[in-house]
Amino acid sequence: MQSKVQSDIQPNASWSLSSALLRHGRLLAWGALAGYVLLLGAIGIVRHSPGGVVGLPPLQLRLLFAPEEWLVRAALAAVGQLAVFTVLGFLVHVAICWPTGKRGGEGKPGEEGGRGSGAKRVQDRSGEGLLGSWRRRLAALAVGGALAVLLSGWPFGGAVSAFALVVPVCGLLLGGSIAAHALRGRWAMLRLAGKLAAVGVLAGAATGVLAYLALENIPLPFEPPEVTPTEKRRLSHLVTHAQPMPGNREHLRWSQHDVEGLLATAMEHAPMEGKARADLGQDAVAGELSVALPRPVPWGRYFNVRGVFRIAVDSGRLRLEPLQLQVGRVRVPTLLLRPLGQVAVAVVHADPYARDTLASIDRLHVTPEAVDMTYRTGQFRDDLVAALRAHLGEPDEVVQATAVYYRHLVGRAEPLPRGDEGFVAAVSSAFALAEERSVGGDPVAENRAAILALAILLGHSRVESFIGTVGTEELRRAGRVYLARARLRGRRDWVQHFFVSAGLTVLTSPAASNGVGLLKEEIDAGPGGSGFSFADLLADRAGTEFARTATRNPAAARRMQRRLAGGFAIDDVFPPAAGLPEGIPDARLQAEYGGVGGPKFRAILDDIERRLLTCAALELGQSGARQVW
Repeated sequence: MQSKVQSDIQPNASWSLSSALLRHGRLLAWGALAGYVLLLGAIGIVRHSPGGVVGLPPLQLRLLFAPEEWLVRAALAAVGQLAVFTVLGFLVHVAICWPTGKRGGEGKPGEEGGRGSGAKRVQDRSGEGLLGSWRRRLAALAVGGALAVLLSGWPFGGAVSAFALVVPVCGLLLGGSIAAHALRGRWAMLRLAGKLAAVGVLAGAATGVLAYLALENIPLPFEPPEVTPTEKRRLSHLVTHAQPMPGNREHLRWSQHDVEGLLATAMEHAPMEGKARADLGQDAVAGELSVALPRPVPWGRYFNVRGVFRIAVDSGRLRLEPLQLQVGRVRVPTLLLRPLGQVAVAVVHADPYARDTLASIDRLHVTPEAVDMTYRTGQFRDDLVAALRAHLGEPDEVVQATAVYYRHLVGRAEPLPRGDEGFVAAVSSAFALAEERSVGGDPVAENRAAILALAILLGHSRVESFIGTVGTEELRRAGRVYLARARLRGRRDWVQHFFVSAGLTVLTSPAASNGVGLLKEEIDAGPGGSGFSFADLLADRAGTEFARTATRNPAAARRMQRRLAGGFAIDDVFPPAAGLPEGIPDARLQAEYGGVGGPKFRAILDDIERRLLTCAALELGQSGARQVW
């Protein structure tokens, strides 16, 4: 009798545990889902960035000249986004599809065996059946989709395009599939692992095939026009001298010839060898781009793109619609053209610099004869025009004067001492010549030319491409001794930071120079970079203020000549950098310093400004030019 009672009690006790697990498991799943959604929302609100933790990084237009950086960042962000929504899809599916009902059959919930898993039989006995199971799955997909739209939009930047939901939806489906298989037991999970492995192999193979088809052995058969220095100056005048219109507006008109020249000039400054062309049509542009890889692969070297695009700007909003697109030997299907256009528009509008510029444009219209643009003058940033002028070259007199200083310095290269003495000797020699040539002349113009020559020799040889040809190949070879020997507080890279920033200040503006310096350090903080360096920023700022002081006005220019011509101390132009952090990866920059603009970040920038105040030659106390980040 006792054994019979015990045998009756044991199944009832087992069922009580199973029922409790079923009831409380669903509650736990809903609780986990609610907590996860609140966590994502809180992170998005704190970060205040479009896309938040689940969005792809915006393609800053500067990255068009470093696409590999954006591709790496975008790939990492896409993986993170996929992981976020996979977890979300898992929790949604578990919360809605958690098995309920009365006990039936053998087996435990979550185990497979015999005729089916215990969880499945529980559903069958409760009367749900196959129809009820699919209803739950559809409900899970609907709830997950609604959450995807919510988390991809608010509070992460507002409305979200259909293309932006591709990765979230894939994550939801993957998470739901994992949950469905997990509820059926471990053998189902093993089968899912096999399926995912097969999908991964197929995806890798498809990517390899596309990469093979996207590259070709020869470039596209067209020759870009040769843009002479005279033509560059004409284009510079065209860009910077628009036709005034009523209502504080201006009008620009670029002919087919002008567009070809601007494209050819832009490709000169691209990091990889390439060429581009564009044919204007009615509200459309037919374009071709051919770029050579730095290191050719066995199946090809050239990345060739051909396409026809409908393009316009109305009231600050870009409209771009690809009509035809071919990459290498792959012709993009018509079905994908519209989504790709939407992605391109989103990329451009995500860049704050481009967004502000577009906001100033009332109308941009393309015809077979020309591109016509009407814009509000007060909206354009000064450094945009300055940057365009830098790319299009300097006037003849600046090029000729820079060539004089360049030849003068190269002629004194061989006895150049090593170390800090080499830096001092080069600068002193250039400004001694500037002082001599300024007798009866313009000291500001002479200092500009001296700084540009120093920027080519001590900063980077590519600075010459912004100015115009100032030396022969023989002179360039002889001038390499400057970079080989000169140091700034024992560092070669600080010499380059100092004079690239000085040259950019002369060519563009101090704000643009500071921005480029900060930008370079942000890039270094990313994956594969050397890390963010506040010491490098100090060198950038010192070079910017050096050029600003030397060219601020005739009086300041002459003072700088007198101070430097006979020799000077390094402390006069560059303060000690001891104690400034270097090699900071992006994760640490965000966590410890609050990112660019965070409290600790700003505190170190203030320290940099205090150090610069100690440099007598920079005259910061007199100019009042501080804190221009």
